[in-house]
Amino acid sequence: MVLRSALFILIVASCSVVVTARAQDNNPDEHAATCHHEEFVVLDFLEGEWAVSGSVRLPDGEWKDVTGSSTIESELDGCILIERYHDDRADETFSALAIFSHDPIDNRLQKTWIDSAHGMATWYRGGPVESEIIFSASKEIRGTLHHFVEEYEPDGRDRFVVQRRRSTGDRRAWRATSRIEYVRE
Repeated sequence: MVLRSALFILIVASCSVVVTARAQDNNPDEHAATCHHEEFVVLDFLEGEWAVSGSVRLPDGEWKDVTGSSTIESELDGCILIERYHDDRADETFSALAIFSHDPIDNRLQKTWIDSAHGMATWYRGGPVESEIIFSASKEIRGTLHHFVEEYEPDGRDRFVVQRRRSTGDRRAWRATSRIEYVRE
């Protein structure tokens, strides 16, 4: 009888631990607190539905005016922002996916970008510099080191501009690759 009582108490205690653990897993405030970083708040202005327009440099070097849309949403209990971008360059739909996050180890912002023109992932790192948020990346492509810079220029909460540049090798000559304006819908 003592063994049965002890077994019953053990089972009840185990169930209590499982129920408590599940309740904690379903508490979004607790998860948000574990990945919330003040440094990530600087990207809050990005969240929303956007009409996009601007100019992009095509592979042949010519500039093309583009229009499109972007949706930027918070995911994983506020740990990341995901952008789904579309425009009409080169008479085809261009799509991209960006994931914004914060690296708590080195206290920098991160951005991963994958687009339908290239399919390769580019990993940017950066943060606020004066009134802008600047991301940079380096990537070896076909044996040549390429450097990329993206400058986010917020203009309140309803408009921002992203300018992109790239360089190769020693970074002496930078080439503009796009200037896209986002206007909140």
